[in-house]
Amino acid sequence: MEFKVQGNTMELPSGKSVAFDSQICEVIEAGNVIVVRMKAPTDRTLNENVCAVDCEGRFLWRMQSTGHLLNRRHFVRVRNAGNFVRLFDVEGRVYDLDPESGTVVSAYSHL
Repeated sequence: MEFKVQGNTMELPSGKSVAFDSQICEVIEAGNVIVVRMKAPTDRTLNENVCAVDCEGRFLWRMQSTGHLLNRRHFVRVRNAGNFVRLFDVEGRVYDLDPESGTVVSAYSHL
């Protein structure tokens, strides 16, 4: 699937546009889920900069508090990892998520 991204807006192949809270940095597909990493927000918990929508643009989930260091670690990379979506935070922690629900399946230090 191909996406057109401009600022905080992503246009889906259907032509529907989806607006996000801040500038879009990365977009990946994970099955029928589109995972979006945005520029880290300044007005709320920093690690809430990853969310997912379905192919119709409906919001599915947003990464919630991870409970580490008062939630000051934002995510800097998103990748496909087999059946999971893998998030990397700014301090080297890695989170594997179920792409459909956003549930953290495992977390570990990459460094």
